[in-house]
Amino acid sequence: MTGKGDLTYRDAPPPTVHPDLSYWADLFPGKPQWTPSTALPPGSLAGNKAIVTGGYNGIGIETVDALLRASSDVWIFGRSQSKWQDGIQQLKQREGIKFTLQNEPRQQGVSQLSFAQMDLGDLHSVKTAAEMYLEAESKLHMLFCSAGVMMPPYGSLTSHSHELQLGTNVLGHHYLIKLLLPTLLASKSATFTPRICLTSSAGHVLSPTRAGRAFSPDDPFCEKAMSNWLPGNLKSLMQYGNSKMGNVLQAGKLHRTYFLGEGGDDEAGGRLIVTSVHPGVLMTDLPRHLSPEKPTLSDRVMTALAYSIVFPVIGYAPSFGALNQLYACTLPDQEAFRVGLSGSYVSPWCRLGRAMRKSEDKSTQDDLWDWCEGEVERLTGTKRGI
Repeated sequence: MTGKGDLTYRDAPPPTVHPDLSYWADLFPGKPQWTPSTALPPGSLAGNKAIVTGGYNGIGIETVDALLRASSDVWIFGRSQSKWQDGIQQLKQREGIKFTLQNEPRQQGVSQLSFAQMDLGDLHSVKTAAEMYLEAESKLHMLFCSAGVMMPPYGSLTSHSHELQLGTNVLGHHYLIKLLLPTLLASKSATFTPRICLTSSAGHVLSPTRAGRAFSPDDPFCEKAMSNWLPGNLKSLMQYGNSKMGNVLQAGKLHRTYFLGEGGDDEAGGRLIVTSVHPGVLMTDLPRHLSPEKPTLSDRVMTALAYSIVFPVIGYAPSFGALNQLYACTLPDQEAFRVGLSGSYVSPWCRLGRAMRKSEDKSTQDDLWDWCEGEVERLTGTKRGI
């Protein structure tokens, strides 16, 4: 129950551009004002359940670290068993963190860490992982959609023959959200609204525009929108932007449906808090494909720029990259309603703003959602809707 004077989701202001929001501030964000070490003390997330896709490395493992320290149970969804084992060893070597694994006896007051193998590029694998979670758990409070791929060799495809980045970063997460959405919605309590955070990027600005729109179901992989003369690595970079724009569009659609309650009755709103985030320019293995086995001249130039200038000058450690999504998924409801968290695009560090204006077009958000729903139904037989 809310007390007299408490805020509800109806009091939340629409997302606004932070006065300091600029590309310059994104590149040089300064010292974080919000940190999990102070905002998420031990026990603060006790009883909560979280899923982190790609949670065994990069910003994923830093997110898992903070959640475990705050006493949340965590599931890592990822493709690689070996990276999962490496992640376990990394976490065990860190001071002040305690957890048991899913195959070990539970200890009172100690978080549990579990793993489900999942390839976001294979929708059948996504379904298997989701079913594994739902067989073991009855609640889900936080879903961090943070796994992704960046700039693979141009022409790389998923097992369903989708362009790899859109298929992994967008479609795979769409299906995962779809399968887990009923459990998320059922986990709302009087004091905490369940969260979905989609890890986007400032790179969404590189998404090609198609007739003034951020997405077109007639050209989902933006092949028609890109000039033929562009080298493959630049085409792959634009398709990365396309996928990160897709994450912003997904968040917008979910925010409209489950926070604002568009198209529903009086009880349709306030059921989820949904955000997209730019984690910052980070020194992780995400841009590993910048150095292919047989690099072209443009590959060499881009690699030299990235590793000689960009990362040394403005790159941050992965722990910084976890800040925005941790903030988005753990900020107490009252504060989240006060600042208008849901629907925001969170920039470094924990600044609320808005992505490119074209990402706010409702019909474009609907088009991407409908395209994803259609592909899921075609490939898995799962009907549209939740």
